[in-house]
Amino acid sequence: MVLQVKNLSTTFFTDKGQIKAVDGVNLDIKKGGIYGLVGESGCGKSMTLLSLLRLVPRTGKITSGEITFKDKDILKMSKRQMIAFRGKEMAMIFQDALTTLNPVFPVGEQIRESLRVHKMIEVSSSPLPWRKGRHLMRDEKKKVLSLMEEVGISSAMDRYMDYPHQFSGGMQQRIMIAIALSCNPKVLLADEPTTALDVTIQAQILNLMLKINREHGMAIILVTHDLGVTAEFCHHISVMYAGKIVEQGKTDDIIENPYHPYTKGLLSSIPKITKERKPIKPIPGNVPSLLNLPSGCAFRNRCSMAKETCGEPQAMREVEPGRLVRCNLYNGAREVG
Repeated sequence: MVLQVKNLSTTFFTDKGQIKAVDGVNLDIKKGGIYGLVGESGCGKSMTLLSLLRLVPRTGKITSGEITFKDKDILKMSKRQMIAFRGKEMAMIFQDALTTLNPVFPVGEQIRESLRVHKMIEVSSSPLPWRKGRHLMRDEKKKVLSLMEEVGISSAMDRYMDYPHQFSGGMQQRIMIAIALSCNPKVLLADEPTTALDVTIQAQILNLMLKINREHGMAIILVTHDLGVTAEFCHHISVMYAGKIVEQGKTDDIIENPYHPYTKGLLSSIPKITKERKPIKPIPGNVPSLLNLPSGCAFRNRCSMAKETCGEPQAMREVEPGRLVRCNLYNGAREVG
C-alpha cells in the first residue's frame, strides 16, 4: 500500500460555525492503481486532496485521522519535511491550469523551478562555481525538454520560453502534468484536470494520464463529478456526499450495480444513447449546507427510500468483499471503520 488514509477529517472554523468539509474519509491506495473521487460540487473531493498534501487554507484544520505514505505519517512531518515531500513523493494537478501557472514566467522555467526546488539533478563538484551553474542549467533544461516532449508538447525547444497565455487550455494542462511529473512522484493527485476542455481534448489528457500510470507505475487519485470518466478511467471509485464517502468499491461493480441511493441518482442523471428513449432522472432537491446538515444520513431529505431510522448515524458497512456502503438499507451487513 503506497498511501493509506484513516478517518481523515478537515474542519473550517467560521463566524457562522464549524464546517466539516471532510468527514471521516478512508482510502487505501495501491501502487499503480487509479482511484476516482466522485460527487457533486461542494461534497469535499478537492478538500480531501488538499488535506493529503496539508495544503488546507488558513481557516481550516485537519482535526483527526492518519495519512500514511509508505509507513511515514504525513501529519507528523515538519514544514521543512513537507516542502521536500510535496512534488517529490506526491504531486498535484490543480483544476484551472491558467490561474495556477505564473503568467509572467515562461513555461519551461516554471517546469525547471520544480526541479531546482527538489534538487533532482546532482552536479559534480567543481572548483569553479560558474561551471557548476552552467552544468546545472544545461542538465535541467535537458530534463525539462524531455518532460515537455513526454506530455505531448511538440517543438519543445521552440516553446520553452513561451508564456502560459500562448498555449491552449489542453496544452496548459499538459504543462501542469509536466510540472507534476518532474520529480517522478509515487502518487499523482488530479483535481478535475479536464474541466472546461473540449471533449476530444479531455480524452487526450485522460489518455496521457493513463499512459503515465502504465509507464511510471504511478498511483493516481482523480477527482471528478463525471461518472462516465471514472467508468472508463478508474479501477476503484469512492462516491462522496457532504464530506463523507457513501459508497466505495471496484468501478465495474458500482457502475453495473450501485447500492447507495445517491450513487443510483448520479447514474440515472447521465444521458444514455440507447434505442429506447429513457428520460433523465435528476436528483431532487439541493445539497444541504455543511453548516446545517440533517441528522444521520445527509442525503435523506433527497432520498425516495428514506426511513425514520435514516435520522440516526450511518456507519460504513461491507455489503460484499471490497464493497462498502453507508446506508440504512444495509444495516444487516458487517460494520467497518
